[in-house]
Amino acid sequence: MVSEIYQYRKQQVLICIGFILCKLDASPDNNIRRKYVRSLGEYLRNCVVGSFQPYFLIHEVNSTAPGKVIIMSREILDDMTGEEAIFKIGPVTIKGSSEGTETAISLCLRQLQRLPISGFPRAMFARPEKKSMFQPNGMNFERSLTIV
Repeated sequence: MVSEIYQYRKQQVLICIGFILCKLDASPDNNIRRKYVRSLGEYLRNCVVGSFQPYFLIHEVNSTAPGKVIIMSREILDDMTGEEAIFKIGPVTIKGSSEGTETAISLCLRQLQRLPISGFPRAMFARPEKKSMFQPNGMNFERSLTIV
């Protein structure tokens, strides 16, 4: 679900910048893609109860740090249920403590309910053996590492 990942090292802090995308966007049939993204948007809209909104939680595995919360805002849900049925959040910046640390991304639809995202946890800050194209969840993205 994360695309266009670029990594930097600066003062012992690793940073990953990318987008949260829906793998349904990879469908070659736009009508089917829009139908599924709209349905998902309606489902997520139904999870809004009182002041609670669905959100993504991004955090390091085995860390006591609270992690990063990305709320599924009204704007995001409107984009999903609109005519174009677009699901794209970002750019999102994730900080890591070390290259080998695994990062988890979960979708939280209700209080205290976390659903892991396919392909995670993942060592997002590990040095690639060589520059290459990765294909998580059937989607291509290029990954490069720059040390600053």
